[in-house]
Amino acid sequence: MRKLTKSQADPQAGRKLAPVQSDPYPHIGKDDPIAMKRSTFPIRCRWLVIAAAALLGAEAATIRISNRAYAAADPYAAVTAHPTSRTVDLKLNSHPARFERPAIEIDGVVFAPFRDLFELFQGAEVSWDPDKQAASVRIPALQSEIVVAIGSRTARLNGRELGLEADVRLIEGKTMIPLQRLSEAMGARLERDPTGSAVHLVRKGLANLLKTEARTGRTGEFPSPSSWPSAADWDLQRKIDWVDRFLADNRFNGSVLVASGEKALLNKGYGLADDGAPNGPQTKFRLMSVSKSFTAAAILKLEEQGRLSLQDPIGAYAEGLPFGDRVTLHHLLSHTSGLAREYDRSPDYTLERLVADLRDDSLAFEPGTGYRYSNAGYALLAYVIERVSGVSYGDFLRTSLFEPLGMTGSGQYLASSPPERMARGYWDDGEKLRPDAPHFSLPGGGDLYSTTEDLWRWERALTAGEALSSDSYAKMTKPNSKSYGYGLHIGRDGSLYHEGSGSGFSAFYYRHPERDRTIVLLSNVSDVKIDDVGLSIAKWLP
Repeated sequence: MRKLTKSQADPQAGRKLAPVQSDPYPHIGKDDPIAMKRSTFPIRCRWLVIAAAALLGAEAATIRISNRAYAAADPYAAVTAHPTSRTVDLKLNSHPARFERPAIEIDGVVFAPFRDLFELFQGAEVSWDPDKQAASVRIPALQSEIVVAIGSRTARLNGRELGLEADVRLIEGKTMIPLQRLSEAMGARLERDPTGSAVHLVRKGLANLLKTEARTGRTGEFPSPSSWPSAADWDLQRKIDWVDRFLADNRFNGSVLVASGEKALLNKGYGLADDGAPNGPQTKFRLMSVSKSFTAAAILKLEEQGRLSLQDPIGAYAEGLPFGDRVTLHHLLSHTSGLAREYDRSPDYTLERLVADLRDDSLAFEPGTGYRYSNAGYALLAYVIERVSGVSYGDFLRTSLFEPLGMTGSGQYLASSPPERMARGYWDDGEKLRPDAPHFSLPGGGDLYSTTEDLWRWERALTAGEALSSDSYAKMTKPNSKSYGYGLHIGRDGSLYHEGSGSGFSAFYYRHPERDRTIVLLSNVSDVKIDDVGLSIAKWLP
């Protein structure tokens, strides 16, 4: 793969693509060499510090003696100045994070103040346990609860232990947490500005989860089409032309297809795929969570073949799960199982390790009584597909769906052997598109790639009964809790859609059966408001 240079500009989007880096966030994850020193602090002074902490009643008190800082929360732990430490500007999807105590980098590990960071989120409840020296936060919008303890190199995320890249620190009275692994476990990631002046915390839809006062300073976000003209007297083609200009004028980077029946009304690419190559109808993009539609179809295909039933308990395929006799395949398909949303996003994580971890997990609610979107649940469905079919998830989809339907531009993405004409993923730092870090996803929930034209073929095959039987398609498109079918959201108007986003890619697929309308947007830029744009196009067109 050729590398981009600083001088390469996007001829359509009018902005430069930053050079490719072999490591988008170098040094993050290295062991922290700072030792908490215990032997140099006089015993009597230690007790004075403890007494001061009790009197202050603060989250943690810090007392400086002889130019050294000692944490009252742990009088044996000294926080000293370090020659390689520096403050860094932390940005949340390019929104500057303004903290009382700035984020800090120590030997390549980025730390942020626990309370200051999470109190930026809507509805977040942060608490401090002085007896356990532990901070915790509950974030309803993320369906997440996090607990960290001073001096520990592990956190608890939704009750599951998570190893961190460094110890949690107490610095100038603030609980400072290492960000990389915790971010990844929550479906986000850290990206370094090549200038070294800023570190970006990037996650799909992150800005929508922040309090209003925290959403400031963003310059590169793709605009949401909130005030399109009514255009009541415009014909369909004039509206299509207007959508085309809107995407081009606002620097959309990707490929778009709008079709009515068998006719493509808009079918073109915008911006660059990689190294000067333009995006187009045959450019391949990662589908992220749009992959779930194909996982659901694969399970339904196996049911058609008589090899499983949607009412089968997951314990019939994955042994040793404490909830194995209560969670069914139907629950996993409809996000009503009660399983956690996320799993370990490290590159060496496997389906087998997921099953092993789930043996120590509990459910958020009794299966079938609630809704909780779960990437882990769809990865578990991929595990079922492999156990039942006897082949890999990717091979089963290729032989049972992609090849029979002529979807030659679709498959399972493998970083070790990327397909030809694959777009490179970027993220927008507000000024430039920069190469994004690889997105790690287990099979089942976000590891497929496709083209706009292949997704159109998929939609036509589903409608014609060529991909699934009519009974299976009816099950797939029947709304369950929160109007989610199997791998598809069901709109109030009967439309079917799904969106997805991750490191470097955003995807949106939409089908309105009554209008016979198909809309596909695939972008090689993270955190584009692709579902807002796609649904706005669908609503605006006649």
